[in-house]
Amino acid sequence: MALRIVDVSNYKPDFDPAAADCDGVVVQCTWGAGELTHNGIIDSVWPGADPIIQKALKACKGIGYMHYIRGRASAEDEARFFAANTTGYLHCFVPSVDWEEGDNRAYPDVSYLDRWLAAYINGTGVHPMIYRARKDADTVDPIARKYDCGVWDACYAVPEPQGWQEHPWKEVPAAMRQFTSQGHIVGYGKPLDLDLFYGDRAAWDRYAAGSAGPVPQPAPTQLAVDGACGPATVHRWQQIMGTPVDGVISGQGAPSGGWTGRPALAAYSYGKGGSQLVRRVQAVLGLPQDGLLGPDTVRGIQARLGVAQDGVFGPDTVKALQTRLNQGTF
Repeated sequence: MALRIVDVSNYKPDFDPAAADCDGVVVQCTWGAGELTHNGIIDSVWPGADPIIQKALKACKGIGYMHYIRGRASAEDEARFFAANTTGYLHCFVPSVDWEEGDNRAYPDVSYLDRWLAAYINGTGVHPMIYRARKDADTVDPIARKYDCGVWDACYAVPEPQGWQEHPWKEVPAAMRQFTSQGHIVGYGKPLDLDLFYGDRAAWDRYAAGSAGPVPQPAPTQLAVDGACGPATVHRWQQIMGTPVDGVISGQGAPSGGWTGRPALAAYSYGKGGSQLVRRVQAVLGLPQDGLLGPDTVRGIQARLGVAQDGVFGPDTVKALQTRLNQGTF
């Protein structure tokens, strides 16, 4: 049995896994270690990834998430960056790492991949799948065996557009295969990368759990529902949204024109670039992703929380947020 998987990146922001004829989706989430801003990617994170993942989750489809190695920082920094920006997916969905030639300064030095895997596995307890081209099998597959990682083999049988195939070519050992970048399936009108995962849904989910199963986590301390958005509330919000966790909403503009619309926000800092947490929230809400907690974003948050939409991030809004975060969601 094989699962039919589609993998997408920031170049397919309109892909809806719930509407497409597939069993699951892998979404590229991070690139490098914070240095890339391009085509919807902001500081090496694509905010558009999570809305696709949430649609797949609601449709009960298999879900994976991917990091693209760029080789601009140390391998350990890249691994930590991926882990820090996808904490909400750990042990729930299947992680993978993309090792290929394009835009990867470390290529073909597979010792970089070796160090990346060591850092990621030691930090998370999960063994990611390794995406590699067939031409790199001789150098990458021994490392995959060393770390007990599944190989995701990319090799196109034919250049012409095609749909789902049961046996697209003579097989070589691999956990999953990408057999075309010109895939056409029901439910999406543009070319897609199509993949076959050689296992059932239970096998797919075991890749998410890690070698020892989900790591037991202590029950989180309940936030005080006090209407004050301090470091503890921001910390929990960042954890749930899968962004870096530091307890601060950073990169906010100084008040201008007398606007004081964040009276209940105590954990913030001024600067440029906005907040990754706020950008992730804006992506979920379908708003422009500038990372700034302004009145339109506050109204969107209030609509999601079911409170009065006055555009002021005040105590009532924060109490509703804290109640929702205590339930483990936003």
